[in-house]
Amino acid sequence: MWVRGNGETWERGDGEMMERLLALLREGGTWRVSDLAKALDTTPALVQVMLDDLARKGLLRQVAATCNKGCAGCALSGRCNP
Repeated sequence: MWVRGNGETWERGDGEMMERLLALLREGGTWRVSDLAKALDTTPALVQVMLDDLARKGLLRQVAATCNKGCAGCALSGRCNP
């Protein structure tokens, strides 16, 4: 077991969880961290750590922290599930 700087633990077998996360993301659409956590049966904090790792590697980027302007003018309107 590893402990990250933020105190989250990371098991050696968690690569399997990362693969499951990547499979969900490959399905397309947009995801909330809480929804990914539920789908992976883990905590939002751990999902955020994995997403941050993917972003640091240039494999993923956050497009919006909140969605409050409506879908009409959004570039993701065809892929979003608000």
